Amino acid sequence: MVWVAWPREREPEYQGRKLSEWLQIYGESFYSSPSDDVALAKDREVKKAVQHIGTNAVPWLLRWLVQSSGPPEVVKRLVRRIPLSFARTLWTTRLNSHALIGFSLLGPEASPAIPQLVTWLGDPKKRKQAIHALGMIGEPALPALISCMEKRQSVGDFEEAGACGFYILRMYVSKADITVAVPALLIEGEWRARTHHFDVMRDPVDIFARDPGTFFSPLKECMSHTNASVRKMAACTLGYYSRDAVLPVLIRGLADPDAGVRSGVTNGLLRAAPEVLTNGVAK
Repeated sequence: MVWVAWPREREPEYQGRKLSEWLQIYGESFYSSPSDDVALAKDREVKKAVQHIGTNAVPWLLRWLVQSSGPPEVVKRLVRRIPLSFARTLWTTRLNSHALIGFSLLGPEASPAIPQLVTWLGDPKKRKQAIHALGMIGEPALPALISCMEKRQSVGDFEEAGACGFYILRMYVSKADITVAVPALLIEGEWRARTHHFDVMRDPVDIFARDPGTFFSPLKECMSHTNASVRKMAACTLGYYSRDAVLPVLIRGLADPDAGVRSGVTNGLLRAAPEVLTNGVAK
């Protein structure tokens, strides 16, 4: 596998420029307006160059990703933007920023990097960069991001779990099937509600509430989940859906042995069918 050892050969080139030079050009868009036609033309030229280099770029991107951690604000700004716009917020002299730009431009084509990135998820010094790189790769990295999210939640690290969740939700916006991630995303939703970390772009409950066609069945299944927090948040979210669809599920939930879950069911009923609670049919 090409990513086991750092590359010894010459850095790949396209039209006389090295990969790092192309990425530097893209990073310099930070100094340009997004509407600047010249800057946009350069962006397209860099994307073409990186995609032409293709998987030959992967060993170098992996090397640069962990060679410099970069200033914290780079990561903070990065996760707020979609792939091709985030380069305008990066510091152009940082190799790890170049690596993230490269992963973004390659997208799923950078999938050969996933095994090494998964290994780095176990290293506290490299985990954040690995999460962001996996997010840039996109849908092929979904299983790795879900696994990382669950592990970080299990140890109470909701910041890094939230970074995984952001990229998973972004994949949903790109039409990927993320239903397998619903339990972990519900736990994140509970954390956001409990700690007042409200962000429409990152709130799973808000996103689930807007798409019953996709999420009703997974949420219904979550009402039988072994984790009480998942059941509670599933009940709260089901309350946003139509009365007839959710009423049988929520009424059964009133018999849940966990008081927190029953509270979530009551919350859901107050939205979907408040008369059930007020007329004595369900207590």
